[in-house]
Amino acid sequence: MVAVYISRKGFSIMIDKDSVQKVKDYYNNVQSSYNSFWMNKRNLAMHLGFWDKNTKSQHDALINENRYIANALNINQNDIVLDAGCGVGGTAIWIAEEYGARVSGVSIMENQIELAKKYTKDRGVDDLVDFRVKNYIETGFPDESFTKIYAMESVCHAENKEEFFAEAYRLLKKDGELAFIDEFVTKDKLNKNDQKLLNDWLVGWAVPNMLTAKEFKDGLKRMGFKNIKDSNVTKKVIKSSSKIQMVGLLFYPYDLPMSKLGIVPIETYNSTIACIRQKTLFTKNIVDFRLITCQK
Repeated sequence: MVAVYISRKGFSIMIDKDSVQKVKDYYNNVQSSYNSFWMNKRNLAMHLGFWDKNTKSQHDALINENRYIANALNINQNDIVLDAGCGVGGTAIWIAEEYGARVSGVSIMENQIELAKKYTKDRGVDDLVDFRVKNYIETGFPDESFTKIYAMESVCHAENKEEFFAEAYRLLKKDGELAFIDEFVTKDKLNKNDQKLLNDWLVGWAVPNMLTAKEFKDGLKRMGFKNIKDSNVTKKVIKSSSKIQMVGLLFYPYDLPMSKLGIVPIETYNSTIACIRQKTLFTKNIVDFRLITCQK
């Protein structure tokens, strides 16, 4: 049975699987959906995407989010960058192409890393970018290996966020910078209905817990990070969120009966429900979307 409880580490789900395996199961079940309905060979993106008045397409929105985090970190050709939770490598490859920076990407998904390596060669930046199958909370890279680290919609999957903070602090050079784009719960307590909505999202997208922005920033402070800055960028992702909800509504009539018959994995059905719920979480201000940056 899955339940939600409130602890000092935020809203969490109790699951009967190791959280890393839960994340692997999730991506193994939904990777084909990302390939078919979201990313393309130009952007290779698995994040939400940022919209503004000049954005014409989902492709542009996905590139906008890449640019947003690169600008937040002031990435340049002298940087050595870590993409923590790189997916199939879209952002890392784009940063190498646009800025000439050296980028390493890590993911626990072997199939994602295989694709990322292929795309890197196809795009001709394999001299600047490398990808490895590693957990971002224990990468094995030497101390002070990177000048910049970013995590785009990936640290939400970490059961203990402070383990990632510690690893990022170890990996950054002095005065190195760290940036996150991710979801955060907005309230310390939720009523029963809102808690159920959040639970559906956490379970469906293999997120073991969710912190408030304050809890997250407090953890960064405890780790020793300074110059912590926080921007609410929820408005930039609402259109992408609506598109994801539409995909969920499209597949729900199929996934519900097929999951009951055992034809569709329960993880796929749960992901479909999460696609529907996430838009409601934003519109009800239960969850928001933020850019948080800090410095070692």
